[in-house]
Amino acid sequence: MAKEPVTKWKLPSVDGFRQRIAEKNDGSMPREPWQRLSQVKFEKWLKGRYEKDEMIDARFGWKIEHVEMIEGKVRTKATELKREIVRCLFLSMQWSAILLPVR
Repeated sequence: MAKEPVTKWKLPSVDGFRQRIAEKNDGSMPREPWQRLSQVKFEKWLKGRYEKDEMIDARFGWKIEHVEMIEGKVRTKATELKREIVRCLFLSMQWSAILLPVR
């Protein structure tokens, strides 16, 4: 364990940041305050959500190569890292997405 902190982040609390957003309501601030969160904790939370939603097809070992908007839909070119390149069409929906192969 380090004797001294490696770095320090001087960030406002969520309530403090929310106040700054309210005071500078000119479109330059985010709508909601962001928070620092461990990636491990975020991924665990996210995994719990998508595992419960049958509309989400989570794919691991894929790399997004290209994304483009076509007639209100998003076409995504993805590579399955252990195989060949596959084209996929994401139909975005509120909190989920459907992954359909496009030939």
